[in-house]
Amino acid sequence: MNVADAKHAGRVHADPAKARVMACFRRLVADGYAEWQMLENGDIQLRFRTGETYVLAKATIIRIA
Repeated sequence: MNVADAKHAGRVHADPAKARVMACFRRLVADGYAEWQMLENGDIQLRFRTGETYVLAKATIIRIA
């Protein structure tokens, strides 16, 4: 989780709405409902324990599973 936080801090703080969304995702990860990892291109893959998987890109969120 720390890698994603550090890499996206600049992007997130530039947009208050995105900062709030990322804080919600961060909380889901901290509470054990999901896990995330940084992808090679800088995007984040967010995977929920229930199986849903999303890619958090710079300007979009894509559901991939």
